[in-house]
Amino acid sequence: MVAMSELDAPASLREVELKLAIGSPEARAAADREVGRAPVRSLETIYYDTPRRRLHGAGYSLRLRRDGEDWSQSVKAEAGFSRYENDRTLRGGLPDFSLLEGTPIWPLLDGEGALAPVFVTRVRRQSRRRDRDGGRIEYSLDDGEVIAHDRVWPILELELELKAGAPEMLFAEGRRLAADEAFVPFFMSKAERGFALADGLLGEPVRFGSQALSPDVSALAAFQTLARRCLRQLSLNAELIAGGSARLEAVHQARTALRRLRVAMGVFAGLLDPARLESLGAELKWLSGEFGPARNLDVLLLEIFQPRAEEVADRDGAAAFGQLLLTEQGRARERARAALASPRFRLLLLETARWIEAGPGLPGEADPPVGEFAAGALEQRRHALARRLKSLDWSDAVARHEARIAAKKMRYASEFFVGLGPKDRADRYRPFVKSLSELQDRLGGLNDVAVAEQMAPEILVNAKDAARTAYAAGLIIGRDLAAAERLTKKARRAGRTFLGAPAWW
Repeated sequence: MVAMSELDAPASLREVELKLAIGSPEARAAADREVGRAPVRSLETIYYDTPRRRLHGAGYSLRLRRDGEDWSQSVKAEAGFSRYENDRTLRGGLPDFSLLEGTPIWPLLDGEGALAPVFVTRVRRQSRRRDRDGGRIEYSLDDGEVIAHDRVWPILELELELKAGAPEMLFAEGRRLAADEAFVPFFMSKAERGFALADGLLGEPVRFGSQALSPDVSALAAFQTLARRCLRQLSLNAELIAGGSARLEAVHQARTALRRLRVAMGVFAGLLDPARLESLGAELKWLSGEFGPARNLDVLLLEIFQPRAEEVADRDGAAAFGQLLLTEQGRARERARAALASPRFRLLLLETARWIEAGPGLPGEADPPVGEFAAGALEQRRHALARRLKSLDWSDAVARHEARIAAKKMRYASEFFVGLGPKDRADRYRPFVKSLSELQDRLGGLNDVAVAEQMAPEILVNAKDAARTAYAAGLIIGRDLAAAERLTKKARRAGRTFLGAPAWW
């Protein structure tokens, strides 16, 4: 993805666009109104890559498109709000390798025979251009499908492409549409969808992934890269949840994306606009709160109730408690889905994307290479976590929870900066992160038991046979409470392991 500050590239080599997924019949009707009676064009696009997906791995795609009788060949960056695009006219429907020299994919090609079709998209497109505040935007309604092997996935989106003017115009239009109808900002290109479909990954919960930063990029550019990845992970998992997916992993990955984005904002806070940090941080905290009950109910039901329920002699009492948990779990998931279907969430995605792309830093502040920035940021968090662990009252549930959060932030920061340490310390990275994961898991287990104990009285209020159900619930949760001492010993041991782990940066 290219930052907005790089938009001075020649117009022929960049595309500035905002994609909006159409999430309801009302949004589809609104999209039809945006394009009016524009003629329908049938577009067929074939995407090529090498057998080892070298182009996709580098973040680029090579496509051939047939628009009526006309053919074109394009090299495009796959992801981003503003991205590289090189379009050339073809005389027929075969790749012209002479047109690839000088493009970013040229060094990746082993020879003409290495390229082969991977997937195809077929869409019916209606396009209309409008003048807005001294600029021009093209609105395109795409309705079709992506096809890979024997797999098919629908495409239905409204694409806003800047033809003239400032990029802020796109976000202004996006805010107008997202506020009124269920248009959801979409951060996955057709190329990315096609490769995910070909690999059997489309429709699956999306993880953050691992992609090392270049040590030479600036710290702010690194933040933009990380924040975009978080926003993409959040939006794609939110789409699964809002679409009715019952997969617990989608909820978990959406929450993980939120946490990672908030941690990234904290790690780079000294370089970022504090006013925007505060306002966006408040909205991200709101969304985290809407997900919280669903996560807690999932843990209580799957990790505490189910393993212990069969050990309770009173099966009817245990079953009654389980039914209460299922009811509350359904309500919590509906709360999360309602948040994701709200205009507030759609505007949060847009405003966060606009902030990231517009340049989130403070004017005049130093912007060191991320390789230099990472060491100081990591050392600061390591020192804070070590100080907290050394003075921790292990019997204090609140203090343990705060230590767990600090360990999680330390692990995320380490994963952000993977590969940026000295080469002679590279073998320290995995043991360091493993010690953090172990500490986080042990403290997390203790926190789950404490949360379950706090939630149980509220859940039992709705029990029909309160005394019997409460007794069964007490037996189930009590078994984990009884194991808390053993878990605390493991957590303290994990803390000592972390304190002894040498820094990898």
